[in-house]
Amino acid sequence: MTWCGRSSSTIRHPRIRSLSKNSVTPYLRENQFFSQRLRVARCTELFDDPASLVRSLVHPFTGCQFPGSSVLTITLTPAYRLMRLTIKTPPHYSLHQLIISHGWASLAPFGHNEERNELTYVDRLVSGRVLTYRMLQPRKHVVVEVSSHGSDAERREIRKRLVAMLQIKADFSRFYEIARSEPKLKPAVAAGKGRMLRAPTVFEDLVKTILTTNTTWNGTIRMVAKLVQRWGDPIVASEKIRAFPTPAVLAEVPVEELQKGAGLGYRAPHIQKLSRQISDGDLNLEAFRRSRDDTPALRKQLLAIDGVGPYAAASMLMLLGRYDHLPIDSWALKLVSHEWHDGKPVKPADVERVFERWGEWKGLTYWFWDWKYLYDSMTGE
Repeated sequence: MTWCGRSSSTIRHPRIRSLSKNSVTPYLRENQFFSQRLRVARCTELFDDPASLVRSLVHPFTGCQFPGSSVLTITLTPAYRLMRLTIKTPPHYSLHQLIISHGWASLAPFGHNEERNELTYVDRLVSGRVLTYRMLQPRKHVVVEVSSHGSDAERREIRKRLVAMLQIKADFSRFYEIARSEPKLKPAVAAGKGRMLRAPTVFEDLVKTILTTNTTWNGTIRMVAKLVQRWGDPIVASEKIRAFPTPAVLAEVPVEELQKGAGLGYRAPHIQKLSRQISDGDLNLEAFRRSRDDTPALRKQLLAIDGVGPYAAASMLMLLGRYDHLPIDSWALKLVSHEWHDGKPVKPADVERVFERWGEWKGLTYWFWDWKYLYDSMTGE
């Protein structure tokens, strides 16, 4: 199946239960990629959906066998292409380095295709409309394919959210300037490291950060995936492809259901309370990104939130563009132990002491340091 010109494919949809044109037309109207040309055929052979179309274009018809071996056959005529946004990037910008900056690309509703070096995301706009983004960097700009066209206001909203997610406007020139003098940071400078992938909302970033505490990374992946699949809004195309749940939705989920249904354990009451505070208007997390408060004041506000300790607060500060605190956990202790103490046990104060000289950039310095332990692990030394 091709994406340009006229094309046809046999496709099936689980929500359509009759073979009438009237039952199908509303689904075509919901998806603005295609005109409403269709035909219905009865046949004995079942056809598979075009895999590439489902993966990259998120087509609204995902597969269903009709009674009596009937297959709904629709002739698709593209009305126009995906909405395509081009975002100019600053010098040294690397989408690849952003994707691998930390684990967010592995957490739903993000997705990452390593072979094509592309990032995907399922987003819910303020209007409640759910769209998918496919992001690539062919040259000195990021190209974003959005799963449907929208109004001018939606287009502006999407661009604003993408700029925040991809940290397009962040300035790392000062970090690069001081990092060039350190051999352990030269690889980071050469590769254009520095930016960290973020969610469109501080709420999503904070929930995910809380779910990284006192668990394995696989545990975090499972918890986030369950939250998205159980309580996120789906795209028109598929009930399985969902955005991150809103504070209003999670505020109404019983703690017991969060514990059992998503496996959040002791974190469940913290997530519910956070969601209620935001939903009720008692906490404006999104204001944290544009806050002019100094870092100690912002850190104090983060620590006042249930479920946020020193590690989570430092991690969130980095996602907010504040790099003067270190997210110290057992992994940080291990890295510093092998780098400077021959594998002997160290304390958080030892980690702080090592990076103190980097001041406002010590968080990034720690994060992108060329660690001896990682090198030895990869080479087997």
